[in-house]
Amino acid sequence: MDTRATALRFSETVRTVVGLSRRGRLVTPVFRSPPALEGMDRTIRWRCEKPPVVAIAREGRPLAAVQSDVIEAVVVANSLDRRRADRFRRAAWNALEGTNTAGPGRPRRRSALQTADGSAEAKPDPQEAVAADLAAS
Repeated sequence: MDTRATALRFSETVRTVVGLSRRGRLVTPVFRSPPALEGMDRTIRWRCEKPPVVAIAREGRPLAAVQSDVIEAVVVANSLDRRRADRFRRAAWNALEGTNTAGPGRPRRRSALQTADGSAEAKPDPQEAVAADLAAS
């Protein structure tokens, strides 16, 4: 299995983690690649009254390292306490595992449940529950 951090995989990672952070009503950093500072794996630029800009290097790095940097950027941008940070990390990794199993460029589909009257109902997404909990605390 190829574990390089391609541009497509970087984009998928950012979309997934940003989606989770938005559902949790967290500050969502702006992501870009590569960092302007040569030799840096990641940088963060704080801006007044705006979300921070996080630049992450992906060339020559394993996908897991890049994914970790994206997740940690959200944790840092929101100054999450240890409990909330741990819950966000767990939810983000679970969400990323779901997108990785769907294949490149294909979002994971929700399966449908059959209701008593025979109609289809969307199965609840476990990430939604974590995001709601993050937003409430």
